[in-house]
Amino acid sequence: MGLVAVVAAGNSLHLIEALPPILAVLGWGLLYARRCRTLAASGRPVTRGRQVAFAAGAIIIAIAVVSPVDRLAGELLSVHMAQHLLLGDIAALLIAASLSGPLLAPLWRPQPLRALRLIGHPLVALPLWIANLYLWHVPGLYQLALRNDLVHALEHLMFFACGLNMWVSITGGVPVPRWFRQGPQLAYVAAVRFGGMLLANLLIFAGSVVYPDYRETAARHGISALTDQRIAGALMMLEGMVVAIGAFAWLFVRGAREAERRQVLVELGGGGSRPDAA
Repeated sequence: MGLVAVVAAGNSLHLIEALPPILAVLGWGLLYARRCRTLAASGRPVTRGRQVAFAAGAIIIAIAVVSPVDRLAGELLSVHMAQHLLLGDIAALLIAASLSGPLLAPLWRPQPLRALRLIGHPLVALPLWIANLYLWHVPGLYQLALRNDLVHALEHLMFFACGLNMWVSITGGVPVPRWFRQGPQLAYVAAVRFGGMLLANLLIFAGSVVYPDYRETAARHGISALTDQRIAGALMMLEGMVVAIGAFAWLFVRGAREAERRQVLVELGGGGSRPDAA
């Protein structure tokens, strides 16, 4: 009975810790749905693809913070890395893909909030993302997050926020400079992935354990902390490659469609200027 009570208490504590992010996702989802209805009523409906992307991103956030992934993240670095990739890369990318200018328009009406668009500038978003990634992987701060729930929650929030801010420059949710088109966007994604790959290589090829707090817990799962660390680096490397390939393919397809539309407009314009050409 004592063991059952301890397990039940642990599960209850886990649910309590997971409640704030779940409530935040639900609240955000309600606001998103309300804005979609408003735009649909005004004749500017949000595409089904964007709505599906939002739902998928919300589900991934829930999986990352509520499922056994969250519990095991405190015991295995590889699972913790998977959790961070789910929150800061995949969920952030999906939520960014779900956003558009009309959806975010109400945010920019109050004058103080307009300044927030500055952090979405590509030359700001990219350094912020890289700085945040490496700052939280400094051993002292990373292990502090393992021991302190508030710091851990802040870590997750920062990974998601910086990931969202980084991806939204690509997906078109915020205005970007005119020069930031296909070529610079491809270079931007490559820089993001290069930044992640450097950290992944550090974890894979380090000759010693970077985060000693995982020594005991990894051993309970039958692997050494160094092996767990190398698995974490490999996960980061593999996920980064898959996301980069997907992003490159999407940018090429989008660029081809835009070029085709421009060509159609040029041809229509040319035809309109020569009415005798039949």
